[in-house]
Amino acid sequence: MRNCAARSTCSTARARSRRSTATCSAACSTCATCHSSWSNSCVGCHLKGEYNEGNNFSNITGERIVYKQANADFTYQSPIYFQLGVGPRGKITTFSANTKVFYHWEDKNNVLSQVYTFTDRNGAGTNPASGFGSMSHNALMAHSVRGKVNSTSEGPRYCIACHLSTESLANYGAEYNTFRTAMANDDYASLDFQMLKQHFGQNTGNQMDSPLWAHMAAGLGTGLFLFDEFGAAVNPLDTNPNRVGAGGVAPASNFNVNRVRLNLDRIVNDAGVAKGSNNHAWLGTAFNAMLGAGLRDGATNPELAGPLGATIIQKLSDPVNGIVLDSWLDADGACQGDAQTYVGVP
Repeated sequence: MRNCAARSTCSTARARSRRSTATCSAACSTCATCHSSWSNSCVGCHLKGEYNEGNNFSNITGERIVYKQANADFTYQSPIYFQLGVGPRGKITTFSANTKVFYHWEDKNNVLSQVYTFTDRNGAGTNPASGFGSMSHNALMAHSVRGKVNSTSEGPRYCIACHLSTESLANYGAEYNTFRTAMANDDYASLDFQMLKQHFGQNTGNQMDSPLWAHMAAGLGTGLFLFDEFGAAVNPLDTNPNRVGAGGVAPASNFNVNRVRLNLDRIVNDAGVAKGSNNHAWLGTAFNAMLGAGLRDGATNPELAGPLGATIIQKLSDPVNGIVLDSWLDADGACQGDAQTYVGVP
């Protein structure tokens, strides 16, 4: 592929850092990692079944059944938020914190069941003993492949969507350190939600050059998708009383960090241990599996695809021991730092 993103923005631009020269190359990243310019995140899927004697048939046996899926509603949907992970073919690719299913049903007597949260057979994603789970996550091939930024096109993800830079840390380094510490310790009371609103919700594409985006891309979370065990958002920014799962009460009205049981877009911790369920096995050759497992160091389930490993997480998100770019392309594809010196050099 003559114009692959890894070559044009990492090799050609030689986006240097103070401590390392690369996070990963085209050999271990898919093209979609950069060229899928957005991913639709569906966080908080509420499924409801009901007793129904209509024309309902099992999609397994074809037999007539008295069950109908009555509702499939999402709490939040946004094209802004994304994570990187290691896909089934052993390469870094776009991930989505999806399949966050809260399920209940209404029986023949119109009685609602309790709410059940999605997990796998090992309890990954919702086991309280494992801390604040993320339920599940999967590789996602978004249908949004784009080329270069221009006056009418948003373009792909450039360096600053996933990387720290000297500028981002100079402008927001103190805020980033406070945020990282709070997220690492599940200290949600210390999160500055007004700052998160500015750095994520009002910063599509990361035009601000915010270091918080590197934290998100690494799979460490944004702090904006906190939920209780019943599928209700715990969010002081959300004033919508009709929010799915909120029971008619705006999440901002009853915000209390003590209600948090799930952190749905923190799919991994700094040590590379997944916080949710993923059922994608390695595909293709044994080499794919070996490469993929190597990118997931620290994982407790290296036999599966999943979030990034500890080494790459550190490179992306750690301002002290990771990669901090001093030459990069910003959200509009413009050269920053010393990038102009290197762009176009073979």
